[in-house]
Amino acid sequence: MGFCRQIFLETLSSPLYKQASDFLTAIAEPFSRPEFLHEYNLTRQSLYAAVLVGLETETIIVVLNELAKTELPKELVDFIHASTEKYGKVNYPLLEEYDFENDTINPDLEMELKPQAQPRPYQEESLSIMFENGRARSGIIVLPCGAGKSLVGVSAACRIKKSCLCLATNVVSVNQWAFQFKLWFGQERVKIVIKLLSAIQLKKKE
Repeated sequence: MGFCRQIFLETLSSPLYKQASDFLTAIAEPFSRPEFLHEYNLTRQSLYAAVLVGLETETIIVVLNELAKTELPKELVDFIHASTEKYGKVNYPLLEEYDFENDTINPDLEMELKPQAQPRPYQEESLSIMFENGRARSGIIVLPCGAGKSLVGVSAACRIKKSCLCLATNVVSVNQWAFQFKLWFGQERVKIVIKLLSAIQLKKKE
């Protein structure tokens, strides 16, 4: 029988709500955000992303214990250890970088955000981490539902100014990405191609 990886945050019960919300956003995936009770899911991917931005395993456990009403289950603590302590333990580099400014193979595209597209401070922070050394770094950007992850993605594409491939799991997400690119681009000369592949097609390609 599995253990629960869901975390519920009461929005009105504690003066530490804002700090708790920021912390949970960094280590877990927001699932739903009704007015009084926010739900997060703790996953291997979200914990890996937390370590990627500098959070340590013991810090995650200590802070969760301080915020929780009850002691963390041993299974959950073991899950956090297993999901975070493997970071950087293999020979193949887990962090990849793309030196787009010196890429002479892929042509530059005239991609600019519209003037009214002004990323918020936390969106700018995500972008600054991605491009902090003048290159595009691999990684996972985790933001709450409705926080504007699509604008972060479009902004990243505009900064690289190269052809970009967006992969989505369903037709709705594909159409949402196409809409966001059309919404935030300052030029109409950039071509957006939508290609839908079914599971059968993908299997044939293998």
